[in-house]
Amino acid sequence: MTSIKNIFCILIVIIITFTLFDFSMIDIWVQNFLYNFDENHWTVSIEKNSISHFIFYDGIKLLLKSFEILLLLSLIFLRKNIWIKNNIAGLFIVFLSLIIVPSVASTIKGISNVACPSSLTEYGGKIPYTPVLKPYPEGEKPAKNQRCFPAGHASGGFALLSLFFLATSARQRKQALALSLTTGWLMGGYKMLAGHHFLSHTIISMMLAWLIVNIIVFCADAFFIKKPINKNVLVIDNV
Repeated sequence: MTSIKNIFCILIVIIITFTLFDFSMIDIWVQNFLYNFDENHWTVSIEKNSISHFIFYDGIKLLLKSFEILLLLSLIFLRKNIWIKNNIAGLFIVFLSLIIVPSVASTIKGISNVACPSSLTEYGGKIPYTPVLKPYPEGEKPAKNQRCFPAGHASGGFALLSLFFLATSARQRKQALALSLTTGWLMGGYKMLAGHHFLSHTIISMMLAWLIVNIIVFCADAFFIKKPINKNVLVIDNV
């Protein structure tokens, strides 16, 4: 269960974190460690047919999509299963999170017009580094809309934070957090090493995912869920 207070606190933390990065050079400082200025290349060179690309990009996206489909099929065809029936609220929350979190991240990417590190003049590109809230210098605004903030790829992994609300014990909650954070940071870290995202892009994506998950839980609790079966997981009647 969650509350407006929790959601408000998460939002405040996001604003503070966003402001810290947007008005400092932390992103550039971190990214400098991931770029080889002598040989002009990033720590990871993305090759679509490589093993690393399959593991940290295509493969992990396939696993998340498969998990999403499995959840949907379970909610539709296995509703009479005792475990599914007792955990239908948590499963429903996870399913919605896997859809909504990446969708919101993608929508923000489409309007933020923030360039990736690899496109910046600091790293051999043609676009000047410009914080999210600041306009591009006169005459240097890229002709094509840039889509690099927040980290969309990592958002799929961070959507697994919703597993926290499926857990039924403190141990399971810790395991859910460990799994989701590990998955999200492996996905986000891979893109950072390739020059596709700054540190702030991934951190904000993580926080945004937690905010959205909590909003989903709050809405489910307010509109659909009738009675709690434990601290975190609730039963949805007539779903």
